Formats: sequence, C-alpha cells, structure tokens
Amino acid sequence: MKNKLLKHILLYIFICNISFAEQYRFETSEIEIINEGNVIYAKNGKAVSTDGNLEIIAEKFEFVKDLDILNAFNGVAFFKPDNLKIEFNEIKLDQLNSITSAKDKIKITDLTKKISIETSSVTFDRKKKILESQSQSVLKDNQNNIINTKSFIYNIK
Repeated sequence: MKNKLLKHILLYIFICNISFAEQYRFETSEIEIINEGNVIYAKNGKAVSTDGNLEIIAEKFEFVKDLDILNAFNGVAFFKPDNLKIEFNEIKLDQLNSITSAKDKIKITDLTKKISIETSSVTFDRKKKILESQSQSVLKDNQNNIINTKSFIYNIK
C-alpha cells in the first residue's frame, strides 16, 4: 500500500515537472537549443504558450527555461484572454511572476475597448490585469480623443 502511494506521488511530481518544463511551442525558421536544453534561440516565426492564451510573432526569441523567461524582439504579442495586442521592439515575459515588460516604440491595443496606447516602456501585470508606464505616452480611443500623459495605470478588467 505504501509503495503504491509512493509510486503515485512520484508519478504526479514527474508529470507536473513535464507540463511546466515546456512553456512555449516555437514555430520558427531557425532554432538553436543549447546548455543542455535550458536555452533556446529562435528566429523568424512565432512562439505560442502551451495553453494557447499567448501568441508572439517576432524576428528573434531567447528563452531561458529554468528562469521561465522569454525575450522577443521586433514583433507583436497577442494576450488572448485579455484581447490585448502589444507591438514591440523588445519584450520580456516572466512566466513565474506573470509580468510582461516591453520597451522601445510600443503600441498597445485593447481590442475590446478600442483603445490604443503608444509609449516607450510598459509593464503588464497579467495577474492583476494592469498596464503601467512611467514614460511619456499617448492614449487614443475609438472616438479620436487623445490624451498625452507622463505616466499611466490602465486597468484591463
């Protein structure tokens, strides 16, 4: 009985490690896996989260598996549950903390509320559903109202 329970516990731990080890599926023209599979470099294509809720199309990707951090360059990210699109020059997705940060010529589009934001740096807390920027930004809505601001906090909920 104890051996059977121990086998079930070990099997559960093994299955959980497998499911969390692969956070993204890469569909790219080039891929390089180094450091015993811990680091992935990819070019020209897309990375899709295993749950399908996040899709990133970019020129270049760097994924560090043990830190669960994906960096992408020159592309667009679609956060499907939030109906949010972020065009970027550089984006960093920290899956462990559910924090996404982007910098350098960013355009964010809330596809539900039809609001666009242009800024030079932004942080997206995916748990709290909050976008925040401490840099000069321009917000536009679907009625062509324009707001220029030095910083903003935008609640996606």
